[in-house]
Amino acid sequence: MGEDPDYAIRDLYEHIEAGDYPEWKFFIQVMSFAEAEGHRWNPFDVTKVWPHKEFPLIPVGRVVLNRNPSNYFAEVEQIAFAPSRVVPGVEFSPDKMLQGRLFSYGDTQFHRLGPNYQQLPINCPFRTRVHHYQKDGLMALGNNQNGTIIYHPNSFNGPEVGFCVFKKCTGGILKTAPLFAGSRRLRRAVRLPSERRCGPSRRLQRR
Repeated sequence: MGEDPDYAIRDLYEHIEAGDYPEWKFFIQVMSFAEAEGHRWNPFDVTKVWPHKEFPLIPVGRVVLNRNPSNYFAEVEQIAFAPSRVVPGVEFSPDKMLQGRLFSYGDTQFHRLGPNYQQLPINCPFRTRVHHYQKDGLMALGNNQNGTIIYHPNSFNGPEVGFCVFKKCTGGILKTAPLFAGSRRLRRAVRLPSERRCGPSRRLQRR
């Protein structure tokens, strides 16, 4: 074991306090659907790196750590990162590692911080206000959406639910589908013909 296990975090803290802010350049790479389909290997294989000559790095900005947390527990230990939290316009790739983390990270935060971890100041969006039916539960913070109702349909101008929007990879056509249409189609596809009949599978016979 090392003699000073806190060296790295103390070094970071002292540099930020001295105004010597650490920073990293932020780049992205872009691959079109056509390029992905015709690429010589699976572009979502996490063991591969996209060649920079074919897909050059595009500068986006900088990541700068310009202040230390005023309360380590509130601003560091309670922060909850999850790749399933994205802004509109960003879609998830079929990367299998990402697909697994989309639900596992969120489940981890539920277990670690509670069901309302997104209401914590370090995790909540300050520039917008939520308007949905997810309220109450353990450790609900703030006004808990005041006295809004928690059922649908309603006559109190509640948010619309029951439909989701998805984008087809080919053509960029937007379509709407019932919320559970995908799971219903899958269930019908995997059931045996003998299991597809409605109602009880057997009838009780009188003696």
